[in-house]
Amino acid sequence: MALTKNQYVVLPETTVGKKQGERWLEALKRWLVRCPQCLEVRLVVGAVENEQYVCKDCGHKFTIKF
Repeated sequence: MALTKNQYVVLPETTVGKKQGERWLEALKRWLVRCPQCLEVRLVVGAVENEQYVCKDCGHKFTIKF
């Protein structure tokens, strides 16, 4: 689908990872994940607490905690 110059796309409220009524800044803060080994911060859209994650920078495996 190609968009013309003046068109835009509206995403629904039920976008993955964002709770209904939650502000985008709050969701963005939840999705920022810091590696405990190298302290690199990554944006992981849809990050869920207690989910396993592998750092893209150093390869360290850890569980996401909020």
